[in-house]
Amino acid sequence: MTRRPTATLVALFLAALTLRPQIVGVGPLIPSIQDAFGTSHAVVGLLGTIPVLCMGLFAPVAAYLAAKIGTRRAMTIGLALIGTFGLLRAAMPSVWLVVLLTWPVGIGMGLGNALAPISVKEHFERRPAAGTGVYTTGIQIGSTSAAFLAVPLAGWFGGWRGALIAFSCVAVLSLIAWVVLTWGDHPHAAPSSTVPRLPWRSPTAWLLVGIFALMACAYYGLNAWLPDAYHEKGWTDTEAGVLLATMNLTAIPSSFVIPWLSPRLRADAQEGRGARGDDAGTRLHDRVDVPVLPRSHPRRDGLLRRRAVGRGRFPGRAVLRDAGARSPAPVDGLSAARRRGALSVRIPTNAVVVAMAVGGPR
Repeated sequence: MTRRPTATLVALFLAALTLRPQIVGVGPLIPSIQDAFGTSHAVVGLLGTIPVLCMGLFAPVAAYLAAKIGTRRAMTIGLALIGTFGLLRAAMPSVWLVVLLTWPVGIGMGLGNALAPISVKEHFERRPAAGTGVYTTGIQIGSTSAAFLAVPLAGWFGGWRGALIAFSCVAVLSLIAWVVLTWGDHPHAAPSSTVPRLPWRSPTAWLLVGIFALMACAYYGLNAWLPDAYHEKGWTDTEAGVLLATMNLTAIPSSFVIPWLSPRLRADAQEGRGARGDDAGTRLHDRVDVPVLPRSHPRRDGLLRRRAVGRGRFPGRAVLRDAGARSPAPVDGLSAARRRGALSVRIPTNAVVVAMAVGGPR
């Protein structure tokens, strides 16, 4: 357990806020970016595809950095990459320079996403569900805020560049908060082996790879192209952004409710009542997501309800991963393995969604 658990939880929450806006916030801005550069769907789509690619490629690097220099310093590097290169990217005059600087932003996101569960296991070994609930809630709030505010920020600050600058400034503030709040952490002692061992023969690892891959198919594809698809059907940029924000909003309650319920569900499982867990999660989302769904658009209602049920189970899967290992080392390997495995499904999915958006019915 960390010396200052509350400060560490706050730092983890603030860091998690920055791990999705550079993907989710770009979705409602795609039409503006495309018009500004006079380029194609496929080129602008790289702004969402590259960070997803980096999440898979740099998960093992994150585990190595955490072992070599410590989770605190490694997370500092990740947040610095997001904030610094996010600001530089927003100022680039060429679409290809914007795409080029998306790579270091994606690397920072890939590091941060993989380091969050490692940090939970290091600091909250006895209560991993609490730490998991904090950072998954931060991710969902960051996603929802980015989708909802992307278009208004572009209007307030002179276009899509202003919105991306705002997201990057938040990342810089999160970096400062992370450094200050985690300043009193225990000194890092590097282990004898800093290379994470991927659990190739672990059935649990492959199960997590499959679960996260299926979740990622819908999540990243919809976040990248749903606003643009509805914009082409006549919706305004603001309406498309609110649609995306509502989709992410429905997952926020489960981000802290499911981790809170997980110890109780685990106790049920130990007493032979574990089958209740998935049913309880399904009933929970049936109650949580329905009241906030817009009623004026039947197609939107059906889409959001199906996405809310699927996306809302993310905290439960994260709890399963983080609580299933007894030390940070297995979490390193599990996190790296499931991200690299899920990558093989995420990238083709984005390509399919792009093709549907470009060639589908108008």
